[in-house]
Amino acid sequence: NEIHTMKIMDTIREKARQKKCRIVLPEGEEDRTIQALKIILDLQTAKPTLLGDAEKIRQRAYELHIDIPSSVSIIDPKKSEKTSDMTSELFTMRKAKGMTYEQAKAAMQTVLYYGAMMVKRSEADGMVGGAVHTTADVLRAAIHCVGTAPGINTVSSIFMMILPDGRVITYGDCAVMPYPDPN
Repeated sequence: NEIHTMKIMDTIREKARQKKCRIVLPEGEEDRTIQALKIILDLQTAKPTLLGDAEKIRQRAYELHIDIPSSVSIIDPKKSEKTSDMTSELFTMRKAKGMTYEQAKAAMQTVLYYGAMMVKRSEADGMVGGAVHTTADVLRAAIHCVGTAPGINTVSSIFMMILPDGRVITYGDCAVMPYPDPN
């Protein structure tokens, strides 16, 4: 069973290496995200972008003895030249649901909304968050910016934990649908 589990992880890593997707990591100032960046770069499983204050990220990476190569983009949503256009786009998409321009502007200056809008605009293929933000916050940004596929009104989630002994545990719908039903 353990061997099978590690084969699953090896398969996921190999597929990621082949696809080399552009993945945005919105919690770039967080230690675990910086450590994950090192693993991503070492395994060459994605083309990562970090979001957050570049000076804080680089300082923390230095303290963790992790080198962030110049090939890794670091974007601060509060300083990005794209934030204004993204704000207008979010406002246009959400105004019918009651979002004001000021709310869109405030949201777009956060790392979650900025990252989700990068996915919406095909500037990233995906976003991985949740190290310091709740599942609800991550999904809210994704639903508001990217939305769901036509005809889909329920989202689902899984996450995998690799334990120190190498076992992998997969949890499904723990935060999104704790009590799923057939409908």
